[in-house]
Amino acid sequence: MLAGSSQRRNNQGVLRRPISNLKRDPVYQEILRYSHQDYFTKFAIPYYRARGMASPEEALKKAGDLRSYDGGLRANPDIRVIVNQNDFLLADEDPAWLHATFAPNQLTVFPQGGHLGNLFNPMVQKTLLGALAGLKSSPLKSD
Repeated sequence: MLAGSSQRRNNQGVLRRPISNLKRDPVYQEILRYSHQDYFTKFAIPYYRARGMASPEEALKKAGDLRSYDGGLRANPDIRVIVNQNDFLLADEDPAWLHATFAPNQLTVFPQGGHLGNLFNPMVQKTLLGALAGLKSSPLKSD
């Protein structure tokens, strides 16, 4: 529950239910009523605006749009994308862009499952593990 966690650290007064470690269900039920768009307009954008970001809407939109990283994505053979055709986060034009950007061995599109709604499916699990199996791990760089 991202909204609950963020509000516990920096309560913006959006949630009406108290955030309690002992009785979480009421606030979780409230959080579940917020949409993805609500999260950005009521939590994320006001948070960044309060910290001096001039136009958080544009910055978040650009940062969240994979097209902003098109060149790097196309050039990286280690990227794997597994997505569901009916994911509510995909715009109508996104599947065509994914197919144009990633090679067939990098992209798997399941016909349904919504947003992460088919992770219980053994075929999806097998696909996820298979996509990761051939990739080598690279050491983390420390600054």
